[in-house]
Amino acid sequence: MESEIIIKEKIHGLLVTPEEVKGKIPAVLLFHGFGTDKNEVGNIFETFANQLAASGIASLRIDFSGFGQSSIESSQVTLDNMIDDANDAYDYLAHLDFIDKERIGACGFSLGAGITVMLASTNKAPLKSIILLAPAGNLIEDFKTHIGESVVNDALQAGPEELIEIKFDWRDKLVMSPAFFKNLRDHDLKSKISQFKGAFFAVAGTDDFTCAHAMDYHDKVNSADKKLWLIAKANHVFNFGDDSWELGQYVVEKCTEQFTRTL
Repeated sequence: MESEIIIKEKIHGLLVTPEEVKGKIPAVLLFHGFGTDKNEVGNIFETFANQLAASGIASLRIDFSGFGQSSIESSQVTLDNMIDDANDAYDYLAHLDFIDKERIGACGFSLGAGITVMLASTNKAPLKSIILLAPAGNLIEDFKTHIGESVVNDALQAGPEELIEIKFDWRDKLVMSPAFFKNLRDHDLKSKISQFKGAFFAVAGTDDFTCAHAMDYHDKVNSADKKLWLIAKANHVFNFGDDSWELGQYVVEKCTEQFTRTL
């Protein structure tokens, strides 16, 4: 069962639950990456939510401020705003009467994985299990790789009133503020992961720049239950664009198995 929700009059999301809910059940937060929306590339999060529901697990996927159905302009957004959205989504989910707040997990894709790390490293959101898909790790360098070194350098030097246009070959351009990029420097993701002690699973392709980040997170996380899956010859979006996108489906299956086991 899928329901549209709005949290604090600003965060649009989709809550997906099993057809039949008895007692309290586990749940998963799904956090998209930069420039995408709550369904993620190839609607992989929609597929994931449905598989989780079939396994008896609820899920909540949101549009971060500035993306998807958000009424907030992307030029008004910083990473801190997105982290606040993640915390608000956790609070919403944890206070639903049919959710077992002791069994909440989170999965993030790319920048969403970095936000998952930030959420998991605080006492505000005691997550039991997390999955990082193609995870961001060094934010400034990752954005240079993703959108271009000159764009990021210009943004870091720009005045507060200037706007930064980012062009993509897969979506309309985005307009961001210099504050967004300067805020990236305030977050050292890899120093935070050691604070997480729950179940951990990192997934990345060997043809993607995030492969090294996934390995670093796996090495640094303070968890007795940690797994790393490096997919040979896979890129940042797990080779999305293949006719049947079998790899994307397989990633969803393995992640569903992980949450079924750990929540």
